[in-house]
Amino acid sequence: MVGGIDADVYSKLVKELGRPAPRRKRINVQLAEKMHRLGWTHKQIARHFNCSPCTIRRRLEEAKKQRMNKVG
Repeated sequence: MVGGIDADVYSKLVKELGRPAPRRKRINVQLAEKMHRLGWTHKQIARHFNCSPCTIRRRLEEAKKQRMNKVG
């Protein structure tokens, strides 16, 4: 059984459709923003949240865009 699905059925689905997309890593963006303002690098913040620096950069950019959309 894989996620409640028979292993044979699951392998057939993977062959047909490909692997399921990975889940989005949960990060406290407000804390990451505070850390960044205090001078932490993306690499240091990523190490704290156990993810990649690219994930931190993306999330900080997303948060900035959301703030800009709310203001303007």
